[in-house]
Amino acid sequence: MPICFCKTAGCLDHGGIDRVSGEPKGCKVDYRTYEKHAMYEDRARRFEDAQKCTPEGDDYSDETLPDNDTLHEHSGTSTCKSQTVRSQRDCKQKKARSPSPHASPRPTTQEVRIVSLLSILRDKVDKFGKEVSSQLDRLEPPSFSGPPPPFPLISSFEELQSFKDRLHSITLRGQNSVTLQQDISKTLHLIEESLEGGEKQWNQELEKIRKEQSPQQGIAFDTG
Repeated sequence: MPICFCKTAGCLDHGGIDRVSGEPKGCKVDYRTYEKHAMYEDRARRFEDAQKCTPEGDDYSDETLPDNDTLHEHSGTSTCKSQTVRSQRDCKQKKARSPSPHASPRPTTQEVRIVSLLSILRDKVDKFGKEVSSQLDRLEPPSFSGPPPPFPLISSFEELQSFKDRLHSITLRGQNSVTLQQDISKTLHLIEESLEGGEKQWNQELEKIRKEQSPQQGIAFDTG
């Protein structure tokens, strides 16, 4: 299920704060509710943007409006010219306000928060990958006389799966968030390959020890 971080429905504060990252946990919702909250969040953002905009006044210079003498002598012509100038200015103002069709859409508040959470997750995954690599480099071959010991980095597989679950729970597909998700997914895949390679080598060493410790067959024993 996706995790929603919207403010309009209160999902941002619903789950409390994560103790590790210090970021809000959000609220798990179904996909229909997630899309509905995203729509409400976008509407709220547009309303806030509209409130911030101040309407432009209709102040024009003296050159636009005719003086009294000219108004009496050439009222028809002057009024026509004044209306033409006003129309031209209104047209220019509308063009200036209209967004370019090629301009990139402004990211929503929820997308900005998702990108921030993904950036934090990426840093943690990178740190986790360095720790795994360091532990694999220092890993000593197994040696035992009793039950075979488990792979020392077995807990790292559980932590790896936890990172995967957190990544898959984020379903927002903005341009920036998708790029981050792909980077994190690639890093997790490399970490998984390293762990699987280390575990495979560990098991091969264990099998070798088992064969060395098992009694050889075909040797006659003197029973007296």
